[in-house]
Amino acid sequence: MIMSEVTSQHGIGPLLEWAPHVVVLQNAIDSVLLYGIKTDTVIASTMDLQILQDKVSHQMPVSIIKASSSEEELEVAMNSLINNRQFAVNIWSTHPDSIFSLLISFIQRMNISVIDGELKWSAISGQFRKWFPAQAKIHFLAQDSYNKLEGDVLQNENEWIAKKDGFITIESEKPFWIGQSIK
Repeated sequence: MIMSEVTSQHGIGPLLEWAPHVVVLQNAIDSVLLYGIKTDTVIASTMDLQILQDKVSHQMPVSIIKASSSEEELEVAMNSLINNRQFAVNIWSTHPDSIFSLLISFIQRMNISVIDGELKWSAISGQFRKWFPAQAKIHFLAQDSYNKLEGDVLQNENEWIAKKDGFITIESEKPFWIGQSIK
């Protein structure tokens, strides 16, 4: 899903490699078309539907779904994916912090990742366990709480830094977000 303007093929390329179905929110459609990205579904709220159909006509078939407001486009997109039996979504957003709270309500129904060009944020329910090399950084949200953190890490602001190679385990009773570098 693409919800922010695309500024280069480089940043969004890894997302598109794994995207069998590309959903684009209205505010990103012009940049998506500029880079020639094939769109399957557009979620629109304020744009005239005829103008939008004309813009994407060369990519047909394209589904256009109407949202009642720009604030509801993301929720409409998520529900559309779930209704179409999609069990995972990667979302391109240059402002992921503005969508985390809405997305967490979908965590029981699908795997969710948000990519901002530097970090890939993953929504986690219950436990996160992964092997990290020394000096790897694991980002977290300040408002999230954790019941358990295992692994040799230093805490620095909103990130943990692995002191040595090994597994890091994080557990929480509530869903939480973990960010990892994609560069």
